[in-house]
Amino acid sequence: MGSAQSGEGSSRNLLDAFGGVRQNSKNSVIDLLTVEIEQRAKTDGYRKHTHAEAIQHYLPPTFPLHAMISPRDIELISKSWSLVKEGKADGLSYGTGGRSGMVFFFDEFYGRLFQRSRAFRDYFGGDIKQRGKILLQIVQFISSLNLADRMKLDAGINRLGKSHAKKNIRPWMYSVFAEVLIETAMYCLGDDGDYQESKAWTTALAYVMQRMLVEALRHNVLEMEFNNNCYRRGQERGKSASVTLERRRAERSRATSAAGWSGASVGERWR
Repeated sequence: MGSAQSGEGSSRNLLDAFGGVRQNSKNSVIDLLTVEIEQRAKTDGYRKHTHAEAIQHYLPPTFPLHAMISPRDIELISKSWSLVKEGKADGLSYGTGGRSGMVFFFDEFYGRLFQRSRAFRDYFGGDIKQRGKILLQIVQFISSLNLADRMKLDAGINRLGKSHAKKNIRPWMYSVFAEVLIETAMYCLGDDGDYQESKAWTTALAYVMQRMLVEALRHNVLEMEFNNNCYRRGQERGKSASVTLERRRAERSRATSAAGWSGASVGERWR
């Protein structure tokens, strides 16, 4: 009881230090502190993220900030994709269940993608042939980027990002899709894929993503999604803190009732 009271006391002191939040508030400690910190940040010069920062935010953490793609990268991607497509990649030598290399790649990719989020299953639907067609188009596009005219290439990728935004593809989906694509490619390649192949796939996808997001993120960023990880973790921690606090209150209430009925003091009951 004493340790519980000291813990609650320290929480109250912490809340008081962050602006004297009401003690009878039903919000969790995490939620109250988050609100207070955001209010402090605004008064201390808080600013909304820029478009460039949003693009950087939605890139996977392992992607380069400035993708320096080369013809060698495209060559490695094309060669590695041919190995997978023809079923000759080392990773496929362990068995594909009678499926061709391409079908195995598609099944493996979508299985991993749907595990990441149900939103992808809802988006791609149940048409397996259509799923395969979409993935094939994406891989063929990546493996045949024409680097001779970068301005023309970049303009085409920008238009692609704009069209994707109209299809209600959320910004966070890009990074998940790209990471799963690289993960699946390297899994299928096995010993035929090393650092060079991984770097080539990563660089090419980073190059395309950075240019697609220029238009895909324009007027398409929701604050709740932008702060998605922090928001969810905060809610989980807040829920956990609320449950713990309610449990302690219930235990204290039961102890008080029992002590009052038996004539013993609460301190004696918890000693």
